[in-house]
Amino acid sequence: MCFDISWLPKHKMLCIDVQITELFSTFVPFEAILTYSVDESWITLDGTEKLHGSPMEAVQKIRSAIWNQFGLPSCIGIGPNRFISKVVLDVYAKKQGIAECTPNKLWLVPLREVWGIGSRMEKHLNNMGMYTLGGVANSSLDRLRKRFGVIGEQLYYPALGIDLSSPFIDARNFLQKSLSRPKIIKSYEPLPPTLR
Repeated sequence: MCFDISWLPKHKMLCIDVQITELFSTFVPFEAILTYSVDESWITLDGTEKLHGSPMEAVQKIRSAIWNQFGLPSCIGIGPNRFISKVVLDVYAKKQGIAECTPNKLWLVPLREVWGIGSRMEKHLNNMGMYTLGGVANSSLDRLRKRFGVIGEQLYYPALGIDLSSPFIDARNFLQKSLSRPKIIKSYEPLPPTLR
């Protein structure tokens, strides 16, 4: 049993999330931060080497800052793109605190542990003789495309370490396509009754 569990109301979690995002902005510009959920974000460290050192040095500084400012432990996966950093985070960093991607680490990951591959997709890939991310990477794009269509490409390229998405947020496109016109929340204030 774990007795060190603390429960936080949702609004306090959101406040801390906003404050942690502001902390990240002391290391990189806002355009290089993508909040995935209340407890996960991607940060693109490209171009920060002169300020913060190698990616490993930078994330050690970020992790220390989170601990010093909020008293929260954190786990960080380091990779050349979002997909790889997420897989490394989920599989290795949650046990070690910080983990950096290597092809050996990435390709040995069982499909059931890969972000974005559900149990049904895992069964289909297993039936094709693929059990690890390396198995997908060593398959042919034509074979995956024939079986899964566009999804085959979405499996193949990330398994090779290729992420075709942009590492930065284009604020102009984001705002043009957004229905809600999001804002960065700077503080928690209860919503007016009409919005609850």
